[in-house]
Amino acid sequence: MAKIVTDKINLTKENTVELETQITEKTKALETLTKQTAEKTKIVEQLEAQTTEKTKALETLSKQTAEKTKAVEQLEAQTTEKTKALETLTKQTAEKTKAVEQLDLQISAREKLLEQIIKRQQELEQEKLEPIIDEKVSDSNPDALRMPNLIGITETLCSQILLSFGLNLDSIYQYTDKEDVVNGQSIKQSIPAGNIINGGETVAVVFVKK
Repeated sequence: MAKIVTDKINLTKENTVELETQITEKTKALETLTKQTAEKTKIVEQLEAQTTEKTKALETLSKQTAEKTKAVEQLEAQTTEKTKALETLTKQTAEKTKAVEQLDLQISAREKLLEQIIKRQQELEQEKLEPIIDEKVSDSNPDALRMPNLIGITETLCSQILLSFGLNLDSIYQYTDKEDVVNGQSIKQSIPAGNIINGGETVAVVFVKK
């Protein structure tokens, strides 16, 4: 009986030692697992910190991209405005160039008219503003005159010439788009130059109106 009890005690001791061994091993395993878990937790925290930093960096990049996009849009708008302004300036320049060309044509035409007026004045200075020397005409009509040339001169000069001949002027204005004449220039006369007329008659002259 005592032996049986001793055997049971020994068995219990062996079981206790084995159990303690298992507990010790499991405790070590648990410590190792806890350590690994702590390391993994630390890694996770580091990953989360890196993710947060990358998220912030991405937000910053998105903000910078949005700002650059807005700047590009503003630049495009400014470019469009400048392009429109350039087109307007080009159009205005073309219009001014055309106006200058037209002005040059008008100046050229006026210079031509002035040359004609000067020439007519020189011709008039050489002409004798007297009754024509023609015995047949003079005998029957002592007041007969030879009609002067009034084409290509101004109304003022026409009036002066006709008055010097004792004639009257009837001014008529006619619209025209011809480029070789200028405003106020005479283009037609009712009595052709060289015809015989009487003093005191009225001569109709057509002047350009633009």
